[in-house]
Amino acid sequence: MLQTITASHKSLTPVIAPGPAKVLFTSREIDFPEPVLMERYVCEPGERVEAQLDAYVVSMHLARSTVFEQRTPLGRFRNIVKSEGAITLFPAGRITEVKVKGAAEFAYCAFAPEYMREVMEEEFSGRSIPLHIRTNLHDIRLRQLFERLIALLQSGSPCGRLYVDSLTHELAIRSLELHAERASAYREKISALPPYAFRRVAEMLGDNLHARIRLGDLASLCGYSRAHFLRMFQVTTGVTPYEYHMQMRIHHAMTLLTSSTSPLIDIAAACGFSSQSHLASVFRKRIGTTPSEFRRQL
Repeated sequence: MLQTITASHKSLTPVIAPGPAKVLFTSREIDFPEPVLMERYVCEPGERVEAQLDAYVVSMHLARSTVFEQRTPLGRFRNIVKSEGAITLFPAGRITEVKVKGAAEFAYCAFAPEYMREVMEEEFSGRSIPLHIRTNLHDIRLRQLFERLIALLQSGSPCGRLYVDSLTHELAIRSLELHAERASAYREKISALPPYAFRRVAEMLGDNLHARIRLGDLASLCGYSRAHFLRMFQVTTGVTPYEYHMQMRIHHAMTLLTSSTSPLIDIAAACGFSSQSHLASVFRKRIGTTPSEFRRQL
């Protein structure tokens, strides 16, 4: 009887890894959404046995070209070469045997089935998209999302729940788009947020510069699903809610630097940054100078 593994397990690495594996980083140790598990791991040459997976998994190969042997529906093994950035999509269900002939490194994001059903309902007008294992895919958008999530995972302290919610939600949506041959046919045309709804969101973001806000909180404020709200917000502003919130925080920091003599550590806290160095790093990337230099130039 096959072992059943779910996204609520402490780790899926021992089940999905194609060989003996060691977890390098896990989202269980930081503030990730509960229905989502993300890990980065390395594995040695070996074999993965069959298992029943009660989770939707998106995996990315991080090492240089590695040779794998994958069992076909006819029961034979065939060679597959995966290069850096190769994506594999595992829908919930049986995962087959795979052998890896050299050391490899992966990152994966696992979603609870109910989370994916909710995303499918919200984003694709409630239509069911046929899901099946897809391997050796290369997609620029998925890779970008993975790289941002990996950076958060390795930092040990995500820079905001809104950012994590947005990235994982976009990752789920993009992976489903790859399953849908004509994704646009499943989706409704998205319009901008009504002015009153945008004012509510802007006020909430402005009143909570120092707080962690969830994507679901903003969506509920307007009466929309998370996916629908996210796209409406991007149509309205041209950026994600996280990016808009960050712009507000930097603008507030500039205002405080201009109008007060408060220490930088106090300004950082007032604007929702974890430390003075965090403020300085983000400020330099966006403004081109540090807060101290900005203040001296006034």
